[in-house]
Amino acid sequence: MHNTIKRTVAELVQKYNTDEPEELCHALRIVVVDCDLPKVTKGFCMMLKTGTAIVLNQSLDATERRCCIAHELGHAVLHEGLNYLFMSHNTCMVPGRYEREADLFAAFLLLREIKNDETVTTGSLSCKLGLPEWAISKALLA
Repeated sequence: MHNTIKRTVAELVQKYNTDEPEELCHALRIVVVDCDLPKVTKGFCMMLKTGTAIVLNQSLDATERRCCIAHELGHAVLHEGLNYLFMSHNTCMVPGRYEREADLFAAFLLLREIKNDETVTTGSLSCKLGLPEWAISKALLA
């Protein structure tokens, strides 16, 4: 699956000539909205009849905001039409798989320029981006 996600990211970046998550959202007509959310909620993606929206916690700093948009963009692109709350409460589907895929999407998108930089570690990138180390490792090794 990670090759498919890597290819999807590469195609988006090439088609829209940017690897900035918010610019990709704009190009894909995904609305990004900042709201007063509980501290434990960084953001979420909503699929609406009229389109897709990413709702972010307004207290995120610039790096957290960029990373959260990248993760939620992963949901919007990879999981169109799926609803996490509905899945977790009303089906036998495992939403954790979709979270891992969104993390991997974000890692591929955010780490495009870091691949040749040997001065960073997966641990430091994980802390900086708020992504799991396994996703960082896969993105750097792919």
